[in-house]
Amino acid sequence: MRCYALVAGLAGLLAAAVQPAQAGSGEPWAGCYGGAHAGYGWADISGRDTFIGADIGSATARGRAFGGQLGCDRQVGNWVWGAQVSLANADLTGSHVFLDGTGPSDRVSNDIKTLATLTGRIGYTLAPETLAYLKAGGAWTKTNHDDSDPAPLAGAPYTGNKEVGRSGWLVGLGLERRIGKKLSAYVEYQHMDFGGANVTITYSDAAIADYSFNQRMDFLTLGLNYRF
Repeated sequence: MRCYALVAGLAGLLAAAVQPAQAGSGEPWAGCYGGAHAGYGWADISGRDTFIGADIGSATARGRAFGGQLGCDRQVGNWVWGAQVSLANADLTGSHVFLDGTGPSDRVSNDIKTLATLTGRIGYTLAPETLAYLKAGGAWTKTNHDDSDPAPLAGAPYTGNKEVGRSGWLVGLGLERRIGKKLSAYVEYQHMDFGGANVTITYSDAAIADYSFNQRMDFLTLGLNYRF
């Protein structure tokens, strides 16, 4: 419920910010923009077998993300606030040995494929062309969890996987610099927490197992915006 309330509040903020700035306001950060970004991230993912209550291990998934963003800002004096939505195609992967699994070749792999955010931000202009800001909001991701063993100590090889969508929250900070009248570039750090998610995996040998995976992510991003 908290996540839905956050989304509703930020959506209202974005709708308000879409209203055009007053003509002649002289506030260069006011208005709407769209752009693209690229980043590198790492996600700590740990798993637990919920049936027997045992840890199955943890790993850090690392990789890149490319995407785009849309947003709008208001400016009063040196203060700038607004809202932003973003969507990125990600490829963060990591794996670990399944603790007390079917053998040394039993591995759990995690692959983060999609990342979306809806955030509000507030910033202060350190100079007319330079904006430092904080941001917070909601985040959504899709992660594929795979458990496979090509050479178990007993029985035949097997594989099983499940892709799950999950929601969480994020906080971040950044620095944005205007390049002429229309363009701006930024660097940004974001921390995301998706908490735990229950995942049921059906295996190729017809076995079914329930797990709980906790996921936290960090991202460093470079981006470019064009202001309308």
